[in-house]
Amino acid sequence: MYSTKTILEGVFIIEPKRFEDSRGWFSETWNQNHLDTVFDNIRFVQDNHSKSMYGVLRGLHFQKNKAQGKLIRVVHGHVYDFFVDLRRESSTFGRAFGIEVNSDNKLQVWLPPGLAHGFVTLSSFAYFEYKFLILSVNLLQLIFHSNFNLLMMVAIELYLEKLSILQL
Repeated sequence: MYSTKTILEGVFIIEPKRFEDSRGWFSETWNQNHLDTVFDNIRFVQDNHSKSMYGVLRGLHFQKNKAQGKLIRVVHGHVYDFFVDLRRESSTFGRAFGIEVNSDNKLQVWLPPGLAHGFVTLSSFAYFEYKFLILSVNLLQLIFHSNFNLLMMVAIELYLEKLSILQL
């Protein structure tokens, strides 16, 4: 596994190794020992799996009181994944970052607690998996931030930017 820092404080791209031969491939999708060498005190307690159809925009999701750290990956399909740093104490507060994550590039993204997260499905459908640090007790509850309109504008801008790249 390889870990690369992004422009957002504490957000990492993780690239698991994939071993391929004529029979197919094998990949270790997470390893606690590797995570312990890169991050402090990460212990996952819940996995979620979702399916989204082409063009579905999910997010921006965040938690106001019990912020969740999460490791995300796409099991099948392609998504454009994006994040906004909502941590006032962070040196990258208010900044956004986006990356294509898909079943071909195998990338995963570690999001520390305090970031808004969303994605748009670029393929006919995508299976998306999340590993959470804390339980999602209010999974379906969307908490509106005072800057919610700003967050949605960022999501739309990132989405339109990705669409224009796809149309080139």
